[in-house]
Amino acid sequence: MREFFEPTGVAVIGANDGNSTAGARTLLNLRERGYPGRIHPVSRRHRELHGLPAYPSVLDVPDPVELAVVAVSAEATPAAVRECGERGIRAAVLFAAGLDGETARGRELRAELRAACARYGVRVVGPNTVGIRLVQKGMFATFAHDLEGGLLPGSVAVVAQSGGIGVYLGSAYLKRRLAGTRYLVDTGNEFDVSAAEVVEYVADDPEVSCVGLILEGARDGRRLARAVRRAVGAGKPVVFFKVGRSAAAERHIASHTGALASSAELFDVALRDAGAAIAHDEATFVDALVIHDAKRAPRGRRLGVVTPSGGYAILTIDAAERFDMDLPAPVVEPTAAQAPALRSGEFANPFDWAARGAAQERTRPVAIRWMLDQPNVDAVLLWEAYSMEMPERRELIDAALTEALPGADKPLFICGIATPGSNGGCASTACCCFPSRCGWSRRSPWWRRRAPPCPRRTATGRTAPGPSGWSPAPARGRGCPACRTWPPRWSAAARGPPRVPGGGRGCS
Repeated sequence: MREFFEPTGVAVIGANDGNSTAGARTLLNLRERGYPGRIHPVSRRHRELHGLPAYPSVLDVPDPVELAVVAVSAEATPAAVRECGERGIRAAVLFAAGLDGETARGRELRAELRAACARYGVRVVGPNTVGIRLVQKGMFATFAHDLEGGLLPGSVAVVAQSGGIGVYLGSAYLKRRLAGTRYLVDTGNEFDVSAAEVVEYVADDPEVSCVGLILEGARDGRRLARAVRRAVGAGKPVVFFKVGRSAAAERHIASHTGALASSAELFDVALRDAGAAIAHDEATFVDALVIHDAKRAPRGRRLGVVTPSGGYAILTIDAAERFDMDLPAPVVEPTAAQAPALRSGEFANPFDWAARGAAQERTRPVAIRWMLDQPNVDAVLLWEAYSMEMPERRELIDAALTEALPGADKPLFICGIATPGSNGGCASTACCCFPSRCGWSRRSPWWRRRAPPCPRRTATGRTAPGPSGWSPAPARGRGCPACRTWPPRWSAAARGPPRVPGGGRGCS
């Protein structure tokens, strides 16, 4: 597999001038993106392309050359691969569609291709692929257009069977979330090299932080599961997104790639058992990769919430119930230094800091730090809604994060509308920003395990006693029952009973 990602030289068969064809764009991508090896255009019509000598046949290409990018028609692809084998090239990326065996001619071409590969030992990615890339090495054997929008090198590896979806989620979308890509591999129709084999390869790269896997089907499910286990065992979380969950989509997969679509339920069970996190939509897939790339995955499902609004608190409680998350009550009382800024005994989770009446520049960082210090919380969610779009408030938020986060042993997530610049500020302070409402919780595949159960009602219908010095928190004045949380009875600082907005998870 090394020859695919770190070849000493690349032959581009079907190279052309301009930038309108797959061969022309691939040649430009290699030349302009910093590939350090030799680049050999192969074209029968040109003797020079973009300042590089061009050759009429791959047989004429000088050393070094270890990879061929075959950007010719399906009819010409088997012969091109055969010449690669004769030249001693053992790795090829095939762009052409029409080799999937859906037609009689397609089956003939596929047989010719198989014979050439078998005779010369040529390994193939594709056909019907947009290509492969190893960003930090400048290895862009691809004709994808996303490169025109700029690159963000990083440590995420994305392996997909759909080039369009792979480029969209594994490059463009990740870049918008300020998570950079290391590998992006479209395995196409998987004539030879499979997604499982690529996962095995990237799992051994110490520069990879996590792996995104976008699949339509699999020919060897057992190997795929082993590859996922290998990656997870190497400390690289795997996030899996199954494309084609409906019967209609499965039929389209067969016509689109020639692959055998597999049951989404079987995929989910098998890969979850292998250690993968399962994402059911595009946003969740990218969110999970962002969190794992930042190494901010929570240890459990217990969430502490800091919010400037009771309405946001209620939205969060609804989401926590829907997505099976816990909002445990605080167990650590504010310190003497923290208490003046928080100004109330009604300490609960969610904590509505704006209702305290203290100055924002002091209340926000103190409230964040107080919640981060709760030992029964695995992550903290800070609601900022639209504040990050306002320069003055953004400065207050940045200052609060700078003050509150140092030394924290758990992640902080910010929920609210964010510009790319806001995301950059979040990244610099080691927190993650979710621009969508409660996007942090949507089928949250990064939450690792369930928290201990909340106290349950006794046979008499009364809430079972909590730990010493605790009492259930009534939800007063809202016309709805209380959440099963357990705020402590604060001592002299308390101003009446603790208050928790009603309607949360496990309401009784």
